[in-house]
Amino acid sequence: MSSVQLMNQIIEKLNKAADLNQELTLSKEEVIELREELGDSVYIPALSMEEMAQFCKDQTLNQIDTKTK
Repeated sequence: MSSVQLMNQIIEKLNKAADLNQELTLSKEEVIELREELGDSVYIPALSMEEMAQFCKDQTLNQIDTKTK
């Protein structure tokens, strides 16, 4: 099975498990493929301007709360 086919199979299994609210079991080959494709990746959240403004507001409020306690 090609790398692309295997990744598509993994994604299909992931989506199906999520839709059915079930656990996901991967084969050894699938785990190796995911490691090769995603092993050095990191997740960096992207926020909209509105989300960033709310985040900054919340952080400011949290800092004020901890200083007054």
